[in-house]
Amino acid sequence: MTASTDGAAGLRPFGVAELLDGAVRTVRGNLRTVLIISAPFAVVRTVSTALLQMGLSGSTSTLSLTLLDLVLVVGALGTVLSGLLAPVFTDELLGRRLTARQSLARVGWRWVLLVVLAVLIAVPETAGMFALGIGGLWLWGVWAVAAPALVVERMRPFAALGRSFNLVRGEFWRTWGVRALGFLLTTVLGFFVAIPFQVLAALLSDFNPFDSTAGNPAYPTLFVWISAIGGLASALLLGPVTAAIDALLYVDLRMRREGLDLELARSAGADRARG
Repeated sequence: MTASTDGAAGLRPFGVAELLDGAVRTVRGNLRTVLIISAPFAVVRTVSTALLQMGLSGSTSTLSLTLLDLVLVVGALGTVLSGLLAPVFTDELLGRRLTARQSLARVGWRWVLLVVLAVLIAVPETAGMFALGIGGLWLWGVWAVAAPALVVERMRPFAALGRSFNLVRGEFWRTWGVRALGFLLTTVLGFFVAIPFQVLAALLSDFNPFDSTAGNPAYPTLFVWISAIGGLASALLLGPVTAAIDALLYVDLRMRREGLDLELARSAGADRARG
């Protein structure tokens, strides 16, 4: 993906590998800005998961409620984070670098609309996952780029949902597949980031979470909070990658359906001519 160095003139529709590699490189190229914006989300996500793990320790409902936390809480936080980081990633494609302050100023009061959008997405997706299974997965695909659309095009929540549906239409399986590959990538990388903390937590707390003979074991507090440090590092580094994938998907879909790359290239050429 050459857009980050060539600006608008280098924009073109991306391949799947380019989308995933571009997300990682875009985050790396804006690491300071990304970490500042994503840090509060990573902390909230990690603390909520740790508290849930402690509160349900030894309960037979641990797995189902952990899945609920993953889909509902983590999904909602991810939607808001995707919107807040969208200006960073879309401007990077045009060869511009935003600071955290500039990106948040670009969003402005629309963060309230992002929260509303997050609820509108997370609740139906969660209900679809648990009640219908396939329904939640379908919504996860058709609403993939609603958060970037809301911020970049300054839309209202319901309009952003409709905009995402229209952009994804005809590209559903490709969009869903890219998001699924991104989820798999960040999950695997997150596992490798967190596993040293899991090992340290097990050694210091003398607790084996993989002991199948213990039934539903009660997690020691020390184990939970040392493990949470690994979860925090994972969320801080990899949450923005997921947001970047959604932002690049949004731009890619607009280039494929609306010729956004040609429009931006003409605009960049006009700017250079005036200069």
